[in-house]
Amino acid sequence: MPIEAPPIERRARADLRAIFIEAFEMLSPFFSQQNGWGSASSHDHLAYRALKERFPMLSPQDCLVLVMTAKRLPPQGRPIGKP
Repeated sequence: MPIEAPPIERRARADLRAIFIEAFEMLSPFFSQQNGWGSASSHDHLAYRALKERFPMLSPQDCLVLVMTAKRLPPQGRPIGKP
């Protein structure tokens, strides 16, 4: 019986993954279809600024990654709460 090696963790940036649920919950009103802001690019900027205020340690690139990821998640793929 062959011994299987444990899977290699290929995902990077555990620090961003650790704060994603909290960041997403904070950003979700900016991209909610119910409030009519859903696709306005100015709201991307407001979401970016709110994220940077809440997580000042994030680089501009990290903020952009989190904002764009939160914006693009389909409704059925959105996190429900912290695990």
